[in-house]
Amino acid sequence: WLAGQAMLEDALHHALAAQDTQSAVWLIAQHRHHLLNTEQRATLEHWLQMLPPGTVNAHPELLLAEAWIAELGRNDSRTIRELINRAQTLIDGQPASSDGRIEQLQGEIDTLRGLEKSFAADDPPAVIALTRRSLATMPKDWYLARSEAWLHLAVARQMAGDLTQAYETLAISANEDVTLGSQPRVRNIAGAGFVQWIAGDLTGVLQTARQVILA
Repeated sequence: WLAGQAMLEDALHHALAAQDTQSAVWLIAQHRHHLLNTEQRATLEHWLQMLPPGTVNAHPELLLAEAWIAELGRNDSRTIRELINRAQTLIDGQPASSDGRIEQLQGEIDTLRGLEKSFAADDPPAVIALTRRSLATMPKDWYLARSEAWLHLAVARQMAGDLTQAYETLAISANEDVTLGSQPRVRNIAGAGFVQWIAGDLTGVLQTARQVILA
């Protein structure tokens, strides 16, 4: 992937040097979730900064990439909501696509809205509705986005008073922790430790920590 990444950045430079902004946008849109999945947010942020001024605001995929960078860096909620709302406005103006692109982007927006509501901790039913809907539409290879949706769905169910269902949610999500090459994926397993910690289940936290270390 490192060699491939270097080639992608070269392609990005070539496209921008040729003033082919659309090709540059396409490259970032196609690879943004891989960068998120592999914790390469700094690279994604660098690529977005390479684009001409105003480009990000014209493309929902790029706005959502910025929203994820802000969300995972825990920037202020106002900035995150503004990015989400701009992306929503853009996709609302587009017809449904035969490849499901618009529905997938809506699922991504629903996830981010669910996260923001989850951090506000005042409306678990809304978080449950948003994350369930998003998981039904986002592709399985959007691993980071889906793992965040799974975690906040479980936390919302716990906040709603159903710890059993929260654990069941996390058990289902663990099936998506499929190793990619030599890189173990443990976001969903680790999410169980967070819910166990909130619940005061220290034995469960210890067991989960061992699973993560041995993955």
